[in-house]
Amino acid sequence: MAKAKLAEKKEKNASKMPIFEEIHFEKGDIVEITPDMIIGDVVLAYPETLEIFQKAGIHCVGCYASTFESIQEGLTRHGLDPEKICKEANKAILDSHKRK
Repeated sequence: MAKAKLAEKKEKNASKMPIFEEIHFEKGDIVEITPDMIIGDVVLAYPETLEIFQKAGIHCVGCYASTFESIQEGLTRHGLDPEKICKEANKAILDSHKRK
């Protein structure tokens, strides 16, 4: 019985696991940031977005929740507009790549 519950729990949480390992970025690739992306994955792939999240008051980018919580979930929970933050993050990424 316990094994069945554990398997069920793993299956339920599988969709909340970080997706960064499944995304393979080539050097110089730029991927548009969208609200369905995992916060931790975005910051890991694009460190220049960290400041955007922190200025918005999202200081949990280093906490456990950022490994499974989407931008949509996290920002909505804090009463913020995910689309606006994604636009700012995308601009920061593009600006960073223009300077290189």
